[in-house]
Amino acid sequence: MMFEQKTQTRSMASLSVPRNHTAFGLSGYFSTRKGRDADFLWNVRNILALIPATNTNVVLFDGDLLEPGQHVTGIIGGNMQLVQGGFLKAARREIDDRTVERADIVATNLRESVMSEKQGDLYEPIERGITKLEDIIELGALATGEALGRNNDEEITYHKNNNGTAASETAVAMLVYEKAKAAGRGTMIDLIDPVALQEEFAQ
Repeated sequence: MMFEQKTQTRSMASLSVPRNHTAFGLSGYFSTRKGRDADFLWNVRNILALIPATNTNVVLFDGDLLEPGQHVTGIIGGNMQLVQGGFLKAARREIDDRTVERADIVATNLRESVMSEKQGDLYEPIERGITKLEDIIELGALATGEALGRNNDEEITYHKNNNGTAASETAVAMLVYEKAKAAGRGTMIDLIDPVALQEEFAQ
């Protein structure tokens, strides 16, 4: 987990961790505590960006402690199927309701995934009426200017990194293709026509 402090970038921050557990051990620590209450919360003060990457089903910090200008990115995916199957008591969550409530901007990669996968960090606040799906901005809308991002340095922003869009991979692939084409590198090949392929397998 990387934490960017307001004065410099560091790989560790001031966290209230239990004895014999370091910041680097948080992911493994939480993954062994499914269904139990956490006995500590992160100290999030004086940190510019919080980017947890755990497998927990207990929230990691109190959203009331967030300071003006801070950014939060949540990465954890949904596992509602395991809860519904009786294997776990609670769905995965890193970010509490208060963070969602306090954030001036809430963004996600794909809103559809929030609902279809019942991703706890946003699905539960929506179900409780804390926020609405239509109030959550998709990254694509930010990139195209369809939606506005942060208006000032005091706003708290929250990004739920919930679904890969492969946008960066597509952009890099196109750049490589154009450079190879300009340099006369590579070999052009004819791809199999999908209709012909379907007809062949149907026989």
